[in-house]
Amino acid sequence: MGRKKAIVAMRKEKSALDLDKDWDCISTTSSGTTWTTCAEEFDRKDDASDNFQNNLDQLFEQRYSTREKALSKILQFLRTDVHTDECAENSSTIVSRCLNGLKRGGAAEASLCAQVLGLHFISMPQPDEELLQEVQPDLQRAVTGTGEVRVAAIETLAMGCFVAGGDDDVTIEIMQRLRSQWERGDAKGRATALRSWSLLFTSLSALPEGSVVEDLLAQLARLLHDVREVEVRGAVGEAVGLLVHCCGLGELCTREANGQGSIGESDQEADVEEDEGLDDNGAGTEGVQGDGHVCGGDKKIASSEEEEREEDMQGLGGVVGRMRELAVVGKKRTDTLRHGRRAKAEMRSAFRSVLAVVEHSQVTPTKIKLQHGDTLVVDTLRGNVSLSAFRKMLAGGFQVHLQHNPLLHEVFDFKPSQSRPERMSAQEKRYYRSPNSAAAKSRTADRKGGRQAKASSVML
Repeated sequence: MGRKKAIVAMRKEKSALDLDKDWDCISTTSSGTTWTTCAEEFDRKDDASDNFQNNLDQLFEQRYSTREKALSKILQFLRTDVHTDECAENSSTIVSRCLNGLKRGGAAEASLCAQVLGLHFISMPQPDEELLQEVQPDLQRAVTGTGEVRVAAIETLAMGCFVAGGDDDVTIEIMQRLRSQWERGDAKGRATALRSWSLLFTSLSALPEGSVVEDLLAQLARLLHDVREVEVRGAVGEAVGLLVHCCGLGELCTREANGQGSIGESDQEADVEEDEGLDDNGAGTEGVQGDGHVCGGDKKIASSEEEEREEDMQGLGGVVGRMRELAVVGKKRTDTLRHGRRAKAEMRSAFRSVLAVVEHSQVTPTKIKLQHGDTLVVDTLRGNVSLSAFRKMLAGGFQVHLQHNPLLHEVFDFKPSQSRPERMSAQEKRYYRSPNSAAAKSRTADRKGGRQAKASSVML
């Protein structure tokens, strides 16, 4: 028992000596803890850079699982913070290995490679048009693929062109490639192609010609009528809203849509006309001879009606009318396709916002609060399109890049504060914000004087 007590006493004495040593180290200088925190921060950044270099080296390994793990870590490294220096120093390695994986790797590796290239474009200190020319052929080849590889390639191609494309000719060429994917492949790929096309449309320095706008509206109108998937319909509506808003076609859309009358009235008129054209047996009376045989002109009438419907569908009024139908889908029987309750709610919300932009030029502002109390307000349609694209690509690292990435500061014309504002002490709050402060008393006196002046003027 005596030996155990001696061991316990020795341990207590040793811990007390260690604690005294720690307090001596901390009390040697008033800023010791600050220097320790800075040193830990530098060590953390050095470790992250070393891990980044190790992951780049693992991209040369033969085993595909090793390359995929390294790509996932690089992707997380580029998302969670802004690493302009590392991307500039290792640009050739990143691009060459990602292009090699995009061409020769499996589906998972190719998708990760495309995503890393997109983040590499965002993290570069300056836009590099030569980098876009280097990766454009392989990305365009991957755009025609399938699955997640196609989606990642479309997003990266659009983001690279948005960031580094300095010439409208290059942008229009890529937009044509994306437009060819609107009606090909799965729903996710088509919706991504539509939204990526909208992103590039916001970067054009000059608006397209009238004939090009008419062709675009005709194709988008056809997609609104024929496409079943909710995601694709939402992307089509966003593209229509952007096209109409940027080209100044809102008033024309409203005038044509109002000329057609409301949706309910047009449906009722069509029902009345159908009832008038039917006899008691349900057969059509128009075009029927006295002996009961149908004339041969009814096929021509039907074909002419189909042509008129197609012309209406391609016009601006037809587009707006169709979006009005989709804005109330689920509440009225305006859509024959079956969707879930949540999908219908999302569709109604999306098309209500699009209709507000098309008919009234009302853009719902988006507010984003940042680290040091700043708030970014995006109240333009172009800004909302860019915001959605960057937010999707950066995922969880969007706030960090919005705080520190100069590219995003230039895109949104916004530079947040890099340090937290000084906090007021309790005494300062009492002096300046208290009801008994001098500012509050002077404000109360001014309001009282204003009320008395108003009362005296009423009395007179």
